[in-house]
Amino acid sequence: MPMTISPASWICSGLRSPTCALEEDEGFSLSVLPFRTTAENLARYFADRLLEEGMPVSQVDVYETPLNCASYFVE
Repeated sequence: MPMTISPASWICSGLRSPTCALEEDEGFSLSVLPFRTTAENLARYFADRLLEEGMPVSQVDVYETPLNCASYFVE
């Protein structure tokens, strides 16, 4: 399960304060995930979360660029 943290927390301590202010103004939040956030890992993570919510899932694609994606197929 991801841990959501506010932009004012320790992650923003390394960023310029205007960056954090913009994130907060736009409603963004940062999440720390318990794995390396590659496209492959994110595709599996999204599939697992959707399945937990009872959604029918057969495939999840996460695009890194317009022509490059990682696919996770649910068995």
